[in-house]
Amino acid sequence: MAKKQGKVVVRNLPRSLDEEKFYEIVKSFEGKYSWSYFRPGKSSMFPSRNRPGVAFMYFPNESDIFELLNFAENGGFALNERSFKPQIEFAPCQHLPKKSYPKDSREGRYKTDLHYMDFIDAEEEKIEILPSAELQLEEEEKRRQGKEGLEETEDIAPIVAFLQDPKNRSGRRQASKKKSKKPDLAERKAFKRTIESDKNTKDKQGRAKHEQDHSKDNKKSNKSREKRSKKSEKALSQ
Repeated sequence: MAKKQGKVVVRNLPRSLDEEKFYEIVKSFEGKYSWSYFRPGKSSMFPSRNRPGVAFMYFPNESDIFELLNFAENGGFALNERSFKPQIEFAPCQHLPKKSYPKDSREGRYKTDLHYMDFIDAEEEKIEILPSAELQLEEEEKRRQGKEGLEETEDIAPIVAFLQDPKNRSGRRQASKKKSKKPDLAERKAFKRTIESDKNTKDKQGRAKHEQDHSKDNKKSNKSREKRSKKSEKALSQ
């Protein structure tokens, strides 16, 4: 035996149709359907992304489904004084969503849990009731007076006293300024002259060495020429 079908889907609804207007159109069917769901359409600047609206309705009596079909055929669906004809058919899936979910057996049991109760007791024990504002001020004044007395009687090391003395601080600053003082123009010129003189002496030494090496090479070449000439003369005489 085939299962009873009562869930229908209403397709091709205008994209501008919202949920409130849809239920105004099907107001005459109130009490005849026991469940409904409406999904509005979507308008996009890209035509391929446009999506018409759709609605699902469940009718326990099949005769009410035929009444809805006749209502749509006779132009009952209208928006802004313009009628439209939706596509009404049986839904592919006839299952309905569950109205309520099973209650969790553990819900509300944390208040009777032993670990939770121990935690609450421990937190309540930690709470300390503060004294009045006057008592708090008196205690604060006593603490300040005690600290001042300790500072007066406290022994200070000699090096700490030396560092805390503002005179010594100013002396250190002046010494650091003297050390970091830039050289004068005369000192810079003298330093430049020494560098130039050192450079000139190095150049002179290099030239003298080059001349010595050149003279040695000339002497060696002259000796080799003399030897060659002597050998050639001997060969000719023989």
